[in-house]
Amino acid sequence: MRVRQFDVWACVPAVIAPAAAVFGHSFATTGSTAETRRLLREEPVLLFGGALLLAILVYWAAHLVFVWFDRAVAGAAGAPHGHYFSRKLWLTVVALLIPWSAWWVIHYPGALDDDTIYQLLQSSGFRPWSNHHPVFDTWLFGRFWALGDLLGSKSTGLAVFTGLNMVATALATGAAIHYTRWLGAPRVMVRLLTASLALIPIIPMFAMSMTKDYLFGWIYLLLTLCFIECVRTRGHAVRNRGFALLMFSTALLSMLTKQTGLYCLLAAVAALLPWCCHNRLRVTGVLVTPLILFLLFSHLALPALGVQRTKTSEMLSIPLQQTARYVVMYPDEVTAEEREAIEAVLPYEQLDELYKPHRSDAVKDNWLAGDDLAAMKAYFRVWFAMGLKHPLAYAVATFNNTYPLFYPQPMDDLYDQVSPSFFTPERIDYWYAISEHDSVTRQDIEQELSGIEAAPGMTTVRGIVNNAYHGVRHSLVGVILLSGATYCFWIPLLAACYLVRTRRTHVLLALVPYMVFFLTLVAGPIVLPRYLSTTVYLLPTMVALPFAAYRRATPPVEGSGAQDEG
Repeated sequence: MRVRQFDVWACVPAVIAPAAAVFGHSFATTGSTAETRRLLREEPVLLFGGALLLAILVYWAAHLVFVWFDRAVAGAAGAPHGHYFSRKLWLTVVALLIPWSAWWVIHYPGALDDDTIYQLLQSSGFRPWSNHHPVFDTWLFGRFWALGDLLGSKSTGLAVFTGLNMVATALATGAAIHYTRWLGAPRVMVRLLTASLALIPIIPMFAMSMTKDYLFGWIYLLLTLCFIECVRTRGHAVRNRGFALLMFSTALLSMLTKQTGLYCLLAAVAALLPWCCHNRLRVTGVLVTPLILFLLFSHLALPALGVQRTKTSEMLSIPLQQTARYVVMYPDEVTAEEREAIEAVLPYEQLDELYKPHRSDAVKDNWLAGDDLAAMKAYFRVWFAMGLKHPLAYAVATFNNTYPLFYPQPMDDLYDQVSPSFFTPERIDYWYAISEHDSVTRQDIEQELSGIEAAPGMTTVRGIVNNAYHGVRHSLVGVILLSGATYCFWIPLLAACYLVRTRRTHVLLALVPYMVFFLTLVAGPIVLPRYLSTTVYLLPTMVALPFAAYRRATPPVEGSGAQDEG
């Protein structure tokens, strides 16, 4: 394929990639820029030569992808066409479920996460109810926990949930793939997308887990499809009752299942209302009504029911981690006034022990100020002044927490956590320690968590499959396809560059909620695979974006539930 002219927008990922690789590798190995500085001193030819080679490879890869989409979009004239709910939609869902179900059977009954255990202890009365993890998720997980007791095995209750969650994920993913085809993407592109989503193992790994992030993921995928369709039709899609109900329901559920949904919905309202000028009232009703309902639920209903609020420190991971690093690196430069302000919000003497470069949980969980506005004001004044003295320390603290968003590396967590290693005496001791009820004994906790075990008949097969996964994930293909950075940063970056390159900048409005979602990842205490799972689910929407340009002259589509606005 010949390059007829220089592709400016292919240069954007080509320039970013070497920087992400060089600094990402340095932070992954040393927790700082030390490795980069060493290479500059000792092996500059290798450093700059490798960076140049990577830039050239990324440029060509991006350009070829852009050219492929140019041809695909040019051939999509006249789309959308036909009824959306065709037989092919259900065939796509089945094609996804067949390989996913095999993974679920091998890893029966599914997986749990530490946060889920925390929620299950709440639902069983061993901890006071808190909105630290969404109350809706806690209630829902508890119902399946109780179902397991009713059926005689908690493993059965877990299996029912993970099986249903996998089906729901397949339905949402199938809908997204079919939407891409409905917009006019060529068959070969759609088939490649379907095969990728069916065979990449991290997706069924996510879907078969009882964890809030994986419940939120498929709901947010459907909501993102609604965002794209609203941008494509300038809000005309909400005139269809079925579409409006889907958008309303997924908007409400996305907030109930994860706090991130609230921030994304606020961004969607800000982006869509000015664009959907002739349908502004309808779009407002569909998006703002669930927003109001959620705020009433969170700020009136939950306090009335005695549910504890989330700690203020949950939103302060970045500044608290920066402060901790500053204190660890420059203890002699902290003035008496600065120390006094820090001691009002954090255990100053313990910061050297609490500070972990790649995770800020230990620091933020030791927040002392509660909602004391005066203490917070004094702290942030000191935080700002210290940042001016050593801005690099702040930058290093933040990049240590966020480099996995840009630097491709395989996801290390294999969610096979119903093995005996997940219920060790040490873990039981920990969960007992956080029970917070005097009447609860360690035996109560152990009894509550008993009966969850992997299918013994699958031990050998499960070991073979897991070993194969571990082998593949460290190969070049594995590093690319099994890396969260691929899905949360690089693919959205390519999509955004292509939209600007082809003057479809209005479609970028559909990415505004995602940009806010990405910022919540940056602001988080650590980058875990489950936090990135939603971005993997959104892969088909990134493929759909180039085909979603607003077409003023496109006639209505019979039975589609949406049409372009004239």
